[in-house]
Amino acid sequence: MRNTEDLGAALQQAFPEPENLMKTFIDELLEKGREEGREEAQGSGRAEMAVQQLRRKFGEKAVTKPMAVRIGKLPLARLKELGVELLDFTSLADLKRWLANHE
Repeated sequence: MRNTEDLGAALQQAFPEPENLMKTFIDELLEKGREEGREEAQGSGRAEMAVQQLRRKFGEKAVTKPMAVRIGKLPLARLKELGVELLDFTSLADLKRWLANHE
């Protein structure tokens, strides 16, 4: 019971007005959701751009749908790396090797 009292005291000290506690909590959740949405949209756009660049470089049919799906599943940081690295790829084998090492 002491832990509950300590938590209550800490919350009251941090948020003297109880209504601010919920408002702050909700604001944090909303901001986190917005941030995740922005990252997801960025990732989707970067994946699409990478696939377009690779298809232009190696041919429309060279980058298959399964490869495009693999690229689409990469986290944003990896997509940024791919966007730079693909400039140095000389063959589709380079892409396959890169994906095998970075998934």
